[in-house]
Amino acid sequence: MIFRRAVLQALGLLTLAVPPAALSYLGQRANSAAPHAVTNLAALPRYHLSLAEARALAAVESGSLLWIDARHRTAYADAHFPTAINLPVADWDAALPELLAHWTPSRPIIVYCSSASCDAADQVARRLRRELGAENVWVLHDGWQALRDFNLP
Repeated sequence: MIFRRAVLQALGLLTLAVPPAALSYLGQRANSAAPHAVTNLAALPRYHLSLAEARALAAVESGSLLWIDARHRTAYADAHFPTAINLPVADWDAALPELLAHWTPSRPIIVYCSSASCDAADQVARRLRRELGAENVWVLHDGWQALRDFNLP
């Protein structure tokens, strides 16, 4: 009985410790170019996430992660990540109210556009940081191309 209780308490502590540790790692990843941040995609820009890192963050956040699709409305209408909010740069003012209805300052955000060569996700991420003061904002490096090929979360 004592052993079982100790195991349950240890599991409870692990459950409480893992999410902050993962976010701390990703926060360091977003703010530095440390060697541990290098992925098989070579050195990504400091606030970019590989698909594997995005999957890890999605698992840790279990539903609180906010996905933003920065592609044009027609591309979003054709197909998008199931919970993503469309926030294209060209329609920023019209689309922003929907984002604000779902976002809180502590809620982490992953922005994506069509692929690694698309700059829209970077533009949206910069505006979120600058205009809303959002701190936990990352860009999915390979964008919709990666999401389409893999099942997230």
